[in-house]
Amino acid sequence: MGKDEDGHVAARLERFEDLLRTKVPGQNRFRGVMLHFNFSDPQLLAQDVVAQCPFLDVREKSAQFSLAMLLNPLPGELFSVYVYICEVHAMSDIEAEICHQESKLEDDEIQVSEMQVAAEAIRRGVANGNAGGIGCAVQKMMEL
Repeated sequence: MGKDEDGHVAARLERFEDLLRTKVPGQNRFRGVMLHFNFSDPQLLAQDVVAQCPFLDVREKSAQFSLAMLLNPLPGELFSVYVYICEVHAMSDIEAEICHQESKLEDDEIQVSEMQVAAEAIRRGVANGNAGGIGCAVQKMMEL
């Protein structure tokens, strides 16, 4: 399998993950991981998957798991194995509030970053005597 095909498979798995995330109800936690292995021994594959997915030992009653695999044969009795495994479970009210606050903090950090970019554009405009560029940057900052 070539790099182009690997990229195609990875993109398919990412779309699969995005689709799964859209189906998760608001008060639930979703965790997933994409893995790739070249193996001939299924026991070693299973051990590596468990070792790389710490959320597999979750003890929540509401926990649900999903697994997607794509196998491609390779020369020498090897297989290229793509694995996507995820877990979703109901969160307590406290966990949901923490997740909400973390998401809000990330949004605030993005907004601050955008303001820093606009401020840098203003500084460059002032340094270069570009009044038109300054006006656009100020307008962008006002929109934020």
